Amino acid sequence: MKRIVTALIGFLLFSLNVQADNWNWGPNAGKAQIQWKYFSNMSKAKRYDEALIPCRWLLANAPQLHDALYSKAITAYHKVEKGTKDATRKAELQDTILLLYDLRIQHFGKEASNLDSKGNYAYYYLADRQGTNTELYQLYSKIYELNGDKMNTTSTYYLMKTACEEKKAGKLQDDDILDWAGKLNEVLEHQAEKVDAEDTKEAERIEKMHKLIEKELSANVEITCEIIDSKYGADFKASPNEESAKKIFRYSLSQRCYSNELFIEATTFLNNAEPSSKYHKYLAKAHKKLGQLEEAHANYLKAAELEEETSKKAGFYLDMANISSSRGQYAQARTEAKQALAADPSNAKQVYTFIGDLYYSSTSCEGNDPIKKSLHYLAAYEMYQKAGNQKGMTKAKSHFPTTVEIFERNKKEGEKLSTGCWINETVTLRKK
Repeated sequence: MKRIVTALIGFLLFSLNVQADNWNWGPNAGKAQIQWKYFSNMSKAKRYDEALIPCRWLLANAPQLHDALYSKAITAYHKVEKGTKDATRKAELQDTILLLYDLRIQHFGKEASNLDSKGNYAYYYLADRQGTNTELYQLYSKIYELNGDKMNTTSTYYLMKTACEEKKAGKLQDDDILDWAGKLNEVLEHQAEKVDAEDTKEAERIEKMHKLIEKELSANVEITCEIIDSKYGADFKASPNEESAKKIFRYSLSQRCYSNELFIEATTFLNNAEPSSKYHKYLAKAHKKLGQLEEAHANYLKAAELEEETSKKAGFYLDMANISSSRGQYAQARTEAKQALAADPSNAKQVYTFIGDLYYSSTSCEGNDPIKKSLHYLAAYEMYQKAGNQKGMTKAKSHFPTTVEIFERNKKEGEKLSTGCWINETVTLRKK
């Protein structure tokens, strides 16, 4: 009896919660709630085959129930699909999963994010089926159109691959493929700029996509940095014009020919005609690759001034900070890092870690006793602490003075000390 009462209370509480969260149970609300509970329980128990029974009922009878229905349904169908060996059954389940994304968009919108998620499955499901390439190309083109540089990293390769297949079928031309290669390399570069310095796996994944795209390009279009120079360089230099400059710019992006003189000339021409953060960014990359750091820094500054998107603006300030740091201009680098934080506060971890690294590496600020030697490490520790960077904190702490060293110099743990030097911070004395 006690179990029955407990179950009844649980169901009533569940009913009250879902009603409060804008759930649309349809014309048969009572049965829909029972089916949803059944579906949720089977999913939680990982009995996905059985979970599909109430799932199908809900999709047929309460299709506007809640976005959560489609999230759970996609998971359940995917689990069943993975465990299915029969090819026909597997294909049916895959088609249903892709359809669920379309229904989710139809009933709950969020087309950009849902298509991006659909792209995670679509190529794997459909690429080996005959007559599906155009459908896939249109899907990934739409994903790019809606998401831009926020599209799923792997989908950049799927878009390039399907575009090249369209070219083989005579539906696209060399110029189309070169355009896609340039656009997708831009997407990947922007994503690489956002990767945490310690996230080497993500950085490697992005670079892998770069190489896969370049491999597809070289297999389908005869193009290299040298070919761009020889084919377009002389004409452009003799008669600079916007059409030629844009072609050189796009084609150079497809091959990452950033340090080529022709790329710099074409990009400068375009930027003079219509200044933009995009052109300044690539001019900065080009000059940096050539070791021309002053020019690179100046272009990143212009890019930051022209950029309206806060995350990109912050990225340009961090690019400036990295250049200033490499030139030994540490105080300026710190100022620029703080400008990045002001532009986009969500960059706090990256900014404070960057400043922590500046402080940590400032061995020229060390004094001649254990306390004075530790001051820049104490400052670094406090920055790593603000960043939530446990690894950095541990690294800095290993250089703190011991309890004995603090005592021998008439100091107390917790005492406030000035670092002096360029750092010029007040830090708290801590022991190792």
